[in-house]
Amino acid sequence: MTTMTAAAASRFRARAIAATATLATAVLVPSLCFAFAVTTINSNSKVIKRWKKQNVTYYLHPNGSTDMSAKASLDEVRKSFKDWQNVPCGSLTFSEGYHCNTALKKCLFNKGKSCTKDADCPAAMNTSVLPITGKYNKRSEFVWIENAQWKHGLYVLGVTVAITNWAGQIVESDIAMNGYMHKWTNDPYEATKKSKVQHIKSVAIHEIGHFIGINHMLGGWSNADPPTMAPNVMPNGKSASLNADDKKAICYLNPTGGSYKCYSNADCPYINHKNKQTGKEYYAAKLKCQSGKCYWGAPPKGGTTNMGGQCSSKNDCVSGLECVPLNATLSLCSKQCLVSGTSCGSAFFCAKAQSSGNQGWCLPLTAKWDGVPKKAAEPCLLSYHCKSNYCHHSFCRDTCAPSKPALKCDLDKENCQSIPGKSFGVCVPKPGSGGPGPKKKTGDECYAPEECDSNICMKENAKATAAYCRATCTGPGTCDANFKCVDQGGGYQGCLPGQETYPTGATCKLGKECVSGQCVIDGGKQFCTQTCKPTDPLTCPCGMECHDKGKGPQCFHGKPVACLGAGDPCTAGSQCKSGLCPVGVCLADCDVVAGPVGCPAAEAGCLRLQTGKRKGRCSKPGSKPIGEVCAEDVECATLLCAADPDVGGGKRCIQPCAGKDGSCGTGLYCHSLGGEIGVCAKTPVTNGNNNPPDAGPVGIDAGGSSSSGGSNLSPGVGTTPPARSSTCSVQRSGSPGSMWLVALAMAALVWWRRKRYA
Repeated sequence: MTTMTAAAASRFRARAIAATATLATAVLVPSLCFAFAVTTINSNSKVIKRWKKQNVTYYLHPNGSTDMSAKASLDEVRKSFKDWQNVPCGSLTFSEGYHCNTALKKCLFNKGKSCTKDADCPAAMNTSVLPITGKYNKRSEFVWIENAQWKHGLYVLGVTVAITNWAGQIVESDIAMNGYMHKWTNDPYEATKKSKVQHIKSVAIHEIGHFIGINHMLGGWSNADPPTMAPNVMPNGKSASLNADDKKAICYLNPTGGSYKCYSNADCPYINHKNKQTGKEYYAAKLKCQSGKCYWGAPPKGGTTNMGGQCSSKNDCVSGLECVPLNATLSLCSKQCLVSGTSCGSAFFCAKAQSSGNQGWCLPLTAKWDGVPKKAAEPCLLSYHCKSNYCHHSFCRDTCAPSKPALKCDLDKENCQSIPGKSFGVCVPKPGSGGPGPKKKTGDECYAPEECDSNICMKENAKATAAYCRATCTGPGTCDANFKCVDQGGGYQGCLPGQETYPTGATCKLGKECVSGQCVIDGGKQFCTQTCKPTDPLTCPCGMECHDKGKGPQCFHGKPVACLGAGDPCTAGSQCKSGLCPVGVCLADCDVVAGPVGCPAAEAGCLRLQTGKRKGRCSKPGSKPIGEVCAEDVECATLLCAADPDVGGGKRCIQPCAGKDGSCGTGLYCHSLGGEIGVCAKTPVTNGNNNPPDAGPVGIDAGGSSSSGGSNLSPGVGTTPPARSSTCSVQRSGSPGSMWLVALAMAALVWWRRKRYA
């Protein structure tokens, strides 16, 4: 019934300053909200692409990027997913999937294959993902391509391909990163300074936005606070965190409570498409806010949705149509029809309603299905596929009356579960009955991870005959009594019955109590240890050192050195990762120019530690806006009080910048303060030591739409100002009745200084 078109990744080319200047505006207020962009299944449709299920499982290739440890690179990806998940008004959550059931020592997706970790399973090592081969395997995967398998060229950093069904529901979304032509780092400043070195989180969080269904914002934002979904990656990690517009986008697509409320037109999305002839992205439509809802144009009297459109009640549909539920999560505006008639029109057919004689409902041709009506517990997509005429969470279910469940349900195996907003319920399997059904709780018998709320289904050991949904955990001591935390690999851990084992440094009596199996006595204390390398201090936990005391190199208690995190007690700055211990606890550090990247919400500012230095500490911003007279940094919202060239050098609250990274914005100049920090002003620089005016992010975006085709652009000629990489995306759609392919590519624009990279 469904097909998939070939993926296409768009390229990027650098343009002259005059061409790029139109991409940025002179707006400098960091809190400005412009809007956001999404897309539809094709240029003629109003069906918006999104995940319909609220928990999405993603799978990470165990190797991550080969430019650093697998854990270091994959942790940046996990942080990126978590940032999208932590938006309060968004309901979409993410679970990291695993391939090896370590308790059973069997691969989940490779029948008969034994394993002790994910990397032992061939399925985990898959790089034949949608952006590379177009192969669909029902798993949403994130991989780095490190060899000539990468075919998207030098200027493409990452490609996201999403497949949707006819109702706009994303069913698989894969991300491939260019590890073949670029190096990767988790340090945004290293990426800013070096060509062909890319910051993982800046790219990953953008691609995950496409993974969700969000498209590019084509303009109108502030360079001081750009959206992650801007078409250009900004320097110094500015693209690595979500701004207000990014957050609105996920809240619109997947709102908490199932409903999104707008207050102005800026709260409603643009619809982003791609011109088939030119390959350029454009805004095809702008939804408008009226009475707290986003509408396609002004809402007519009564309903706004025509036949075939999604609805939540009859009030959403134009006059004469009903809101017909097709499954537990999807309803369409439709009208009654006769199966033998032609009253639905050429784009629709009459789907027979089971046990309703010759009557049915008009549905889009793309939903047509000629199979045999399915029995209870058989998989389904739409309700009319089922003999019971009700498809619940992808399985046919018999309907029932909660007050009289025995009339329809087998009470030995089933419960009558009420359906919110409905006067009836459905017969669903009882926990442990073995049948497919709603998500199961911890302790329920299961057959596959996707059955469980926790996404973990494990047997106690290889001899056990049954598996159960297990609680998640984050290390020793985080499970309930009589359970231990077992590592599943890839960041996944689950609670299994048994005695907990303890990490290196914890008190022990016997080796079997330790994760490493090693328990030693030293200085009158008995504790768990592990094998280490004397030349690598990172092979021991924080506060331990590697020594050979007769049994080979092992970790022994010592002094913490640059290993304590923000909030940890400390006695010296040398103990903290940030190097900051002014008040007995480690403080988080930050970059004064880049702003409070990585700072806690309560300290959403970066305060310089000394004059002329970019390194600062996270701090609560002051109350004075840019331009107000000040005496100290802490008074200012920017946390910088310095000489303002626009008022003859008087001290004002002012925006920081760096003398060589063009971080001010269009029409502004970066005036050096004599060190690593400068200030933004309208007054031109006359001493020749500072930057020319920032012309906005370099690179012309070439993608991000639902129309087919991609661009094939080469590097531009001429001098390009030193800006960082840029993103582009292309979306390709199939014809009605197919599965739509979304190819969203992030393209790298390398620096040109004295030499150019092709």
